[in-house]
Amino acid sequence: MEEIDLSSCCQGCGACCGYSQNWPRFSIESEEALALIPEALVNARQSGMRCEGDRCSALQGEIGKATACGIYAVRPDVCRTCMPGDAECAMARRKFRLPAIEAAYAGTASLISSSISSSSGASTESGLVDSVIGLRPPDRDGDDLVEPSRDSA
Repeated sequence: MEEIDLSSCCQGCGACCGYSQNWPRFSIESEEALALIPEALVNARQSGMRCEGDRCSALQGEIGKATACGIYAVRPDVCRTCMPGDAECAMARRKFRLPAIEAAYAGTASLISSSISSSSGASTESGLVDSVIGLRPPDRDGDDLVEPSRDSA
């Protein structure tokens, strides 16, 4: 089975960036990190990203087709923590009637981590990637469980 780079799913999705005007909020960003976000993209309360309806104004493209973040390198922490296939991703994708993302196997989590870390320059905490582990779809007949080996010696 081939590994799937789930981070590439984001460029064809963008659902998390259009889910709710309350989602792209600021939480634990430092003053220095917040200063890097263009003022025109910050809401009037200075509490998060400016939105047009529920859609973050930094989102470019069409949700479900092809999207990109206009400030990807300096995006807020809430944007960095939403991982392909996690609960938040699934909730946002449901809103736009997009199919759920499932990892081909748990080994894909390390691929996501390295891809996201290298593309953003930000470190990915292990807890973020842990939310992706275990998304391997079960075998249809249920025999994907491995019996423990029984040594007679």
